[in-house]
Amino acid sequence: MGVEDVLAASERGRAVTGNCTPTGPATPPLTDAQWQQHRHTVARRLLQAQALGLESHRCLRSGDAGAWQRQRVELQHLVADEIYRSGWSVPREGRAVFTGGVMGAGKTTLLTRHSALDLSRYLLLGADVVKEAICRHGMIAHIAGLTAMEASALVHREAALISLMVASRACRDGTNMVRDLSMITAEAVVSQVELLRTAAYPHLTAMFVHTPLETCVERTDARHRCGHEAFRNGRGHGGRYVPARLIRARADPLWGSINRRAFEATKHLFDDWGVFDCSRSTPRLTASGRGQPPKQAPPCPST
Repeated sequence: MGVEDVLAASERGRAVTGNCTPTGPATPPLTDAQWQQHRHTVARRLLQAQALGLESHRCLRSGDAGAWQRQRVELQHLVADEIYRSGWSVPREGRAVFTGGVMGAGKTTLLTRHSALDLSRYLLLGADVVKEAICRHGMIAHIAGLTAMEASALVHREAALISLMVASRACRDGTNMVRDLSMITAEAVVSQVELLRTAAYPHLTAMFVHTPLETCVERTDARHRCGHEAFRNGRGHGGRYVPARLIRARADPLWGSINRRAFEATKHLFDDWGVFDCSRSTPRLTASGRGQPPKQAPPCPST
């Protein structure tokens, strides 16, 4: 399936933006002023927790680069196994779709709202999937006033490790997968492509979602707020907090974002690729092509 096919469903009018519709009796939502205060509290307490060394890779290892505690390793394998088993029926055809874009660009929504790409045939592997599983196993330090997903920044590196554990296992089996990489650096993309090529995956597709950074800021805040309101009504682990400064730091004067720059430097490594404009309710394919993978990827264009 090519990237043009992925857009088929949205061209029939499906929206790309998320939805947060309460069901049944609901706790009154926070006012805008209350939400701003809560968001400020989350940011302040996360900084305090990080200053106290509560990030899992710092407090559950023997030194910053040392071994994880045995009990923690067991939990990591438990989470990785759980995620991998969730895709027990996924075919082992050696097909992979890489999604890239700034946080809040609309990567997951683009995928999940398009019936042309049958997600039942792919193992979905992204930051939110891993962090939700980590939450279910109570692996995140409790921070007063914060939900587990709001505190999930404390397990960011650990989540990346678990994601790699799952991806490596999928590679050994040739399991179809969707990898949400964000594509912050070309080096990170190259390493993941090499992992799958070494595992003899015959077909790799890249889908980059290009959305203005300020739109991404608005969407991540809206998604955080939606998740928090659901938590207040007894559903889920809360919304994931993404600092606006983190998104704005991805700015690039040439490509709009460093993520897009990394994609442009590596798109030739994929069998086919596409760029999607998801700034509005309906996505639009703005560019596509087929790669001719060289032996070595060229460096990123200088800024």
